[in-house]
Amino acid sequence: RSRRHFFSMIWAWWQIRRQLARTTGMLAYTTAIANATEFFTLTLWEKEIDMILFIASEDHRDMMWNARQWSESFWSMRWVPSGDEAGTWDGKAFSDVEASGNAGPHYIGPGYLEVTDVPEGLRPYLSKIIRKAGPATLPLSAVIGRIPARSPLAFFRITRSLAAWRSHGDVVYSKVCLGLGECLVLVVWNRNAQQDAAALTGALLREHSDAWAMCFKATDDEIGHWNKIRMREIEPASID
Repeated sequence: RSRRHFFSMIWAWWQIRRQLARTTGMLAYTTAIANATEFFTLTLWEKEIDMILFIASEDHRDMMWNARQWSESFWSMRWVPSGDEAGTWDGKAFSDVEASGNAGPHYIGPGYLEVTDVPEGLRPYLSKIIRKAGPATLPLSAVIGRIPARSPLAFFRITRSLAAWRSHGDVVYSKVCLGLGECLVLVVWNRNAQQDAAALTGALLREHSDAWAMCFKATDDEIGHWNKIRMREIEPASID
């Protein structure tokens, strides 16, 4: 809502980072700042149940309550990863995680894993948000990337290298955000842009050899709005 909440958001940001660092099922995470009033968090999970338990935790719910007081808008979306991955994240690659993560079914019938897998204290809360099926995908494509940035100059170099993509006619959102020793990149197309997304991941790796990037599909598992816009309501672009 105002720059006066900047340090409150930094405090909340730090609390979430501490919690993510010790959370089961966490593959990778980053938090980043686009400007003095806009903050982003990216989390990659091995299993859906771990993600849901994190969302249901008291620390996360407390932070979300504060965000209501501080924020003009709050937006969150679940993304489906693909095998289109470039580079590594601190030596880790994630396109092959699904094979090991799916050794057992994530769902048994219309719900989550066996109820015994959910801590008893959280079962009443989780019962309110159980879906009957997995989220549907939307006609939106995204590239999400993480690039180590050892100096503020790296942020401007990354921003400059993405200038052509940010002005692309079918791009509905593009952000370069500064984190702790790294940058977060988000580019979203309002169509199934596999070729453009693959070209962007390749370009990121060519220009930044230590970058990681992956193509994602949006889902209708969306909460809140991004400056009064919801991605599920964006009309897909027509392609000749």
